[in-house]
Amino acid sequence: MANKDNISKKEQELWKLAGAFGYCQISHKVLSKPIVSDYMGRLYNKEDVLLYLIRKRKLRKEKKHQKLKALEDGSDEAKNHNTKKDTSEDSDPFPYLKSTKDLVELNIEYNEQDGTVKCPLSGKIFHLRSEKDSDINQLQLCYLVPCGCTVGKEILDQYLDVENKKAHILAKTSKSRCCVKMKCPVCGSVTCGGDVIDINPRDDAEKERLSDRMRELSNFGLTHSLVPQKKAKKIRMKRKGDPKEQPKEDVKKQKVA
Repeated sequence: MANKDNISKKEQELWKLAGAFGYCQISHKVLSKPIVSDYMGRLYNKEDVLLYLIRKRKLRKEKKHQKLKALEDGSDEAKNHNTKKDTSEDSDPFPYLKSTKDLVELNIEYNEQDGTVKCPLSGKIFHLRSEKDSDINQLQLCYLVPCGCTVGKEILDQYLDVENKKAHILAKTSKSRCCVKMKCPVCGSVTCGGDVIDINPRDDAEKERLSDRMRELSNFGLTHSLVPQKKAKKIRMKRKGDPKEQPKEDVKKQKVA
């Protein structure tokens, strides 16, 4: 076993990157299909994420039930509840995972036996579980939302450049991707250059772009998968007293008056 003192920072980063590609980020099990990904390009086994979401929902209901029971009993704990900060979300390592809408299932040519991914456009093979530095450095994959088609980053960047030229856009910055409407080169579904997600991005600028994308989607009431958020949330965002929220009978009375 290697001595930690003899491991360079670069080697640690490479090993961490290899783990992020080859293993589920929730269960730390070897990746197995179906594979899903979040807004930052992290990879998960769909089955493990579903189990996590079920446990999370169950825990939330239990805490809500305990709070209601304490209020009914009139205990001191209930009286002091409002003054205490709820740290349950702070302790959650995946607070951004609230439902399956926050994930995109990948359409990926993944061989579970040897841990390789084949790019459907170039035919290039990526070794997700390899410990060789050369293989780890080659791990540059991305997928498109909402279809989830997964391809090599290099060839997709070339495809984006072509689409940029067609649209007369200069791709000088990563954020210029957002302006490009295009068809997925794999399945043909309509997507947008801004909805290309790098898997486990290394570049800080790309991480910032993905975070900005998620904030923008949230402002429009959309999730990572481009599926709308809960309708209840939209209703709460409406102004109080809006005629749409009033009973139909009250609206008719106002018109008659």
